[in-house]
Amino acid sequence: MAEPDFFPSIPVRVPDIQVWKRLGYRKETEAPTGEQARSLRDALGEAFSLMRIRGAGLPVPFRSSGPRDIRLSGGDVFQSGDLSRFLRGCDGLLLLGATAGPEIMEAIGEAVHTGRMARAAVLDAAASEAVDGALDWITRFYRQKFLRKMKTVTGRRFSAGYGDFSLENQKAIYELLRLRDLSVELTESFILIPEKSVTAVAGIMNIDTQEALTDEAEKNPS
Repeated sequence: MAEPDFFPSIPVRVPDIQVWKRLGYRKETEAPTGEQARSLRDALGEAFSLMRIRGAGLPVPFRSSGPRDIRLSGGDVFQSGDLSRFLRGCDGLLLLGATAGPEIMEAIGEAVHTGRMARAAVLDAAASEAVDGALDWITRFYRQKFLRKMKTVTGRRFSAGYGDFSLENQKAIYELLRLRDLSVELTESFILIPEKSVTAVAGIMNIDTQEALTDEAEKNPS
């Protein structure tokens, strides 16, 4: 099994409107204004000053030995019909992991403890958007890297705990990505610590396979 790639500093900057939407503002015209906007943007600036966004990625060949079994080249097995369907047409998968670091979680806890709930909500939303953005950044890195091989990475991702892809699979992903090297821990209930840490699986496929699947979907919309 190959070693993961580590990304010690991922340059993610989240537009304000994405944070506002996560906070419940559905349209740009609903975004906060005036003193509220200044206060929230101050919190947003604090959030990004505290976050140290890091990540890891690992492309892994796999084979399917049944409708639920996804056998990785190193011997690990994911059992999930949902993940198997998600990887239709793929000949590899890409394991992804990212973390915003512990400082942002400490700031969120302090804001909650002192009753500044609006500030805590902004810090939390910014961190969530940042780690999602980090996964996007890592995906783009591999998509560019695979171009010379005429391969690509799926735009969608699949995470442990979704559908029948049980959260227990997070243990294998955590170990394969060596997330401990990024100061991320895994609890006995398979939760990543610090909290604003995430893992996901994307598919790797030939570009012509992706085009064929896209054509098929357009001809047979669900």
